[in-house]
Amino acid sequence: MNNTLVELNTKSLWLPISDYILDQAWKDSKSYYSDKERQIAFINTLSQKTIITYLQEDLDLDVEIESNHKSIWDLGINGTIIKVNNQSLVLIPSETTDIDEVSIAQELIDIPNLIGDYYLAIQVMSEINLLRVWGYTTHKKIKKENNLENNNYCVEKNKLSEDIRSLWLIQEFCPQVETKAYLEHLPELSSNQITKLLNNINFGKDNSYKEMFSFTQWANIIAQEKYRKILIEYRKLNNSPIVNLGRWLNNQFTESWVDINELISPNYVLSFRDPGIKRVKDLGIEISGVKLALVINVIQLNDKVAIQVSLYPTGEKNVLPYNIKLGIVDEDGEMFKEVTSRCDDEFIRYKFDAEFGDQFSIKISLEDANITEFFYI
Repeated sequence: MNNTLVELNTKSLWLPISDYILDQAWKDSKSYYSDKERQIAFINTLSQKTIITYLQEDLDLDVEIESNHKSIWDLGINGTIIKVNNQSLVLIPSETTDIDEVSIAQELIDIPNLIGDYYLAIQVMSEINLLRVWGYTTHKKIKKENNLENNNYCVEKNKLSEDIRSLWLIQEFCPQVETKAYLEHLPELSSNQITKLLNNINFGKDNSYKEMFSFTQWANIIAQEKYRKILIEYRKLNNSPIVNLGRWLNNQFTESWVDINELISPNYVLSFRDPGIKRVKDLGIEISGVKLALVINVIQLNDKVAIQVSLYPTGEKNVLPYNIKLGIVDEDGEMFKEVTSRCDDEFIRYKFDAEFGDQFSIKISLEDANITEFFYI
């Protein structure tokens, strides 16, 4: 404790972490993908909430949260962007006791819409409910004075300004100070190119999928929240029974989904006149003595896809059971559309549009018998 008291006499900004904020940070971090992402979310939530409270209550400043940090943290990027006095502050927290340098992710320095004016080095000591802001610098200085190593910019302590309180004075009285370095324009990829990159990811057991991309490719994904969310969902679904229809667009199929000619009668195959990628699955059940197969046709339409869902009989029977239902259920569990067979129907189907990132399920039911298949675009 004596060492802590000595440190308190420096120019660092020391802030208490309330028990409420500590408890909320623990609870919020539990939803993240792995221990690494949970820890990033925990220390960033502590930093964000504690510093915002200080700025609003002690300095009477207006603060805005600049970006959706949850999707950034869930991809292993450490940092929080807030806006104060029309300038962006990037909070870089760490639990290390070694404060000789601060490590800043390349994404927060080289992706234009994620960069800040000032970067604050923060030491988080959650075990004693204390947070220390021990230095700051500008984006311009980081780019000028520091080299990129292992996808991070490492800024040594002697290159940081220690008196944090001076930052608020600079912001207020010298807003014209140039803080951002010029960045070369990153080549922009089309939505189709990004979608193809996402659908070709091999996540692997070590979660090292980032290494599959060039920085330009990775930056195009990370720069937009919608693609960050798709990447996060793809990672979650990697080892799940949910069918990723996005991979079908690159001719990647699981064993249970086969060419329609393997299960569907040639007479029925003729009914598929629409273009697209068509696969069929034997559902492995009989309802009212009829074996059933589900056919999915996926057609890419620029930034979205058209999906045609069809239910067919297989085996000796050539008509569906009367009153069998084919339902499309959205990701909130609500029935989006339900189609019901009539007497002597050979098949039933429904076609709808979906966007990349959408989840849905298909429910086939008749009285007490039912089966559900889950999908993701």
